[in-house]
Amino acid sequence: MKSIMPVVLLCTLSAFAGQSVQSDWSGGTDTSGSVTGWADFFENAQGTAWRSIEGQFALSSVPLTDCTETLIAEGFTLSYTGDCDDINGNGLTDIMVGAYGMNQVRVWYGEENGEWEEQIISSETEGCCGSDIADVDGDGDLDILVATYKGNRLLLFLNDGESSPQWVIQEIASDFEGAHDVEAVDMDNDGDLDLVAAAAEADLVHWYRNDGGTPIQWQQLLITDNVFYPCRLHPVDMDQDGNMDVVCAAYGSAAGPSSVTVWYGSGGSEPAWTREDVDTAIQGAHGIRAADFDNDGDLELVSAAMNQSRTFIYFNNGSGWSRSSVGSVAACAIVKPADMDGDGDWDIAVSSFGSGGVAWWENISEGISWQKRIIRTGGGSTSCIVPADIDNDGKLDVLAVRFAQGRVVWHTATEFINEGSLTSSILDTQEMPQWASIDWEAEVPSGGSLDVQFKSSGNPENMGVWSSVYSNPSAVSGLVERYFQYRILMNSTDPAVSPILKSFQFNWDPMGVEEFESPLTLSFPNPATGSIAFSISTPAGGRVTLSVYDTSGRNVFSGSGEAGEPFVVIGLPSGVYRAIATNDRSNRISRAFVVLSR
Repeated sequence: MKSIMPVVLLCTLSAFAGQSVQSDWSGGTDTSGSVTGWADFFENAQGTAWRSIEGQFALSSVPLTDCTETLIAEGFTLSYTGDCDDINGNGLTDIMVGAYGMNQVRVWYGEENGEWEEQIISSETEGCCGSDIADVDGDGDLDILVATYKGNRLLLFLNDGESSPQWVIQEIASDFEGAHDVEAVDMDNDGDLDLVAAAAEADLVHWYRNDGGTPIQWQQLLITDNVFYPCRLHPVDMDQDGNMDVVCAAYGSAAGPSSVTVWYGSGGSEPAWTREDVDTAIQGAHGIRAADFDNDGDLELVSAAMNQSRTFIYFNNGSGWSRSSVGSVAACAIVKPADMDGDGDWDIAVSSFGSGGVAWWENISEGISWQKRIIRTGGGSTSCIVPADIDNDGKLDVLAVRFAQGRVVWHTATEFINEGSLTSSILDTQEMPQWASIDWEAEVPSGGSLDVQFKSSGNPENMGVWSSVYSNPSAVSGLVERYFQYRILMNSTDPAVSPILKSFQFNWDPMGVEEFESPLTLSFPNPATGSIAFSISTPAGGRVTLSVYDTSGRNVFSGSGEAGEPFVVIGLPSGVYRAIATNDRSNRISRAFVVLSR
């Protein structure tokens, strides 16, 4: 016999005819009309950060005058490259750093209490210089790529998927002279991840095609051998033709000039490459990324000119590139676009390989006007920065890898505003719902609130007025017509915290919640009070599963056992519920029932 107290979870209930879920808002605004399913866009937002961190939104933030610095590690000699992601899959941000001087790669796993668990995953990485985190073998967990400058190697560390991962090393290349950068991307559109890498000493940019297998088989293919000391790469579809291109920042050498260059790929398993020189007058190009800084639908480039102490933006006017200076940071080495303040446009985090420290440029006016925001001055050369939500509070921080000091730190750069909202696109259910519910998954800290309103109408041109405020998932049967739109209202009294929305769900059924026939038999008292004993029988016998849902679509009980074995559910509040029984032959029966107060 099973006796389980109810557990409240966000669920997907296939017994209902209609459902639309939104869990990504990174596409931005779209006011072109109603939709038949929410994608990654919405109608409008005020004071909420939807671009900063994909898969969630929170309140926007404003720059801090005095940014905080938190130490993760010191004595990590000549620490050089780093990245952030949830490597062990526990929902918290982890940090990976490779050291040039100690020939090590280390990972710090984030813990719920804000502490870090350190793991050394390699001590054989001679002069770590470039890195990336990606699911290279497609097994659902994140792997680590490293380029070793002194060792001339490209290495793949494969994650075994455990909560404290063990790593299997695969050497992809051993003669890649001056390996400086490596990134994972699907270059040939075949569904798996390939690699793009720069060999600075050999003046080469290659890509490595993933041909599958265990271990993965790699085919080395040339992009260019006519670039001088390539430092950083960004594989991206610059011309938006569906084929991957590669942008390169080359520092320059005695053999040839510094440059910012795009190679346009023709697609396929062995693409041809067409070169376009964006800037050959730059001095000491080191960092490079692409982003839509002016929100016009195409991509611009941002580069770090180390020997000019400048950050440059390049705009493509259709007949060539025009260069604009963002501003000055001494020995600017790394540029990383990110929506640092959550206002919906791309800002730029930058670092200095001299004494300029760490800063970010706030995008004031569509990539034309910028405001410098100092995070940290001095601190010696900072070889790598990564904008990421390191403390998991819903806004971007900045990881800083300090080469000269051998320190790994992170900075809080902004604080939350106190209120904001987001309004969804209008959903067309294409029918008239009789039963409906709203549900959402969110983190709401003390000092914060998250409320929901909706509009519904038979005419998308006249959606009417907003409903009353809902603070908890609820059944909204009888209040919904064909078209549906939601609005999220966020508030916080503490600038250190914000509500974080992960997903919003709308369920509906045009006929109400109906019963239907099945080879299964499901019996129980109805109405019921107190504990409820369910009995499931089936001529075939075998394993059966029972799930109970409330009217908002929440799963309040799940259990499995042998047919005929009683399932006992206790502690259900008074209300209307639905029980769904299934067997191992995928037969199913659904029954509604009522729980009365004692």
